Amino acid sequence: MTLSRHLKPECVAIIDPPADKDQLLKKIAAMSSSTAELSTIGEEEIYRKLKKREEQGSTAFGSGIAVPHCSFEGIESFVLGLLILKGQGTTFDAPDKKPVSLCFFIIGPEKARNEHIQILSGITRLLNTTDAAKKLRQARWPDDAYSILVGSVELGRAAAEQVPASQITVTVQDESAFIDILELFTAEPDCHIAVFEGNSAGRYLHHLPLFSAFWTDEQNTEVKIIQAVLKTSACNNMIRRVNTIRDTSLPDAGVLISVHELSYWCGSLSY
Repeated sequence: MTLSRHLKPECVAIIDPPADKDQLLKKIAAMSSSTAELSTIGEEEIYRKLKKREEQGSTAFGSGIAVPHCSFEGIESFVLGLLILKGQGTTFDAPDKKPVSLCFFIIGPEKARNEHIQILSGITRLLNTTDAAKKLRQARWPDDAYSILVGSVELGRAAAEQVPASQITVTVQDESAFIDILELFTAEPDCHIAVFEGNSAGRYLHHLPLFSAFWTDEQNTEVKIIQAVLKTSACNNMIRRVNTIRDTSLPDAGVLISVHELSYWCGSLSY
């Protein structure tokens, strides 16, 4: 699945900012309901679903960017679109309180949860870690914005045939780094992920008389383990990205990475 396949040119627009968040959701519903993929879903139902999702927590994630999204039973493919808001944008209950000027929306099949998460993660990383957001705000025409997005990144799954794969295990003691590292893996196409929680060896050594002086009950010994299977060709790039998050200047950065090439793998995991 590629971005160009699901990003609808008719759902990319540069508009005056709506009066408020609710009006922006209604604009999304009106625009998306005209696509062939959502022809069986009414505009009001799309608006209701988008609004319900926002009631669970704002889909704005700061820096003037929001990604409203929802899913429906009975549809077969995704509809992606982008509204670029002129001027100061629209208030969207963002965590940094900044108005939204880039509103990327996703409407997809309820059964395609993994792909939905991959698209969502891919979009957030694209707009947060590249100059795509800057270029989009400078776009003068919807066609320009469409070309910027299609040319910037491919989102979603590669072909389903068996390819050489590796297992990356990242053990994290640094809680502040965990979410950022996890997001790297969720944005990677054809990446199968599990997370385990446990304790470092110090918790157990503390109870042995010979080692008890080195640790106290107050010390944090929790660890989170991200175990992922992905294409071997993507491993080096993933390792580099993880290393940009962990503090490599410290002798004990609280993040351990290991990689094993797999002689056999099959199946997949749901989030």
